[in-house]
Amino acid sequence: MSTVAAIAYAATAIVMTLEAWVKFAKPGETFDMTEPPSEAFDRREFVVLMGELRDGQKQQFLLIIRSGNEKFFGFSEIEVPGMDEMKGQFAQILSPKVPDDEMRLLAKTTLKLKGVKVAQGEHQFRRSGASRHSRTNCASSPTV
Repeated sequence: MSTVAAIAYAATAIVMTLEAWVKFAKPGETFDMTEPPSEAFDRREFVVLMGELRDGQKQQFLLIIRSGNEKFFGFSEIEVPGMDEMKGQFAQILSPKVPDDEMRLLAKTTLKLKGVKVAQGEHQFRRSGASRHSRTNCASSPTV
């Protein structure tokens, strides 16, 4: 629904904060797209700050540090491998093309039919019955 909302309201930029399990390709190895990050033995837990424009995206990864009892302790900024692409449910939301009026009307109608509520005066979207807190799996492929 994020892509449809972006089209409906002619978004020029998207900014998101996600909690995600992330896995990276090992140096010199091909990234295994068949294993979801949520099932990867070597997954790592991050907060991902993402920004998207029509011509690109930028991410900042903050490693989540947990104490011995698994409670949140803090963040660590770490160097992540350079990425040529980020894929997942919440990546590549903006279409490379600017939507025309007909496409925007179609997208707004779709949102209404799906039960998406738009807060008055703000562009905050929530699907009826959707959880505000959901875990996201993101997969990224470093440049090798």
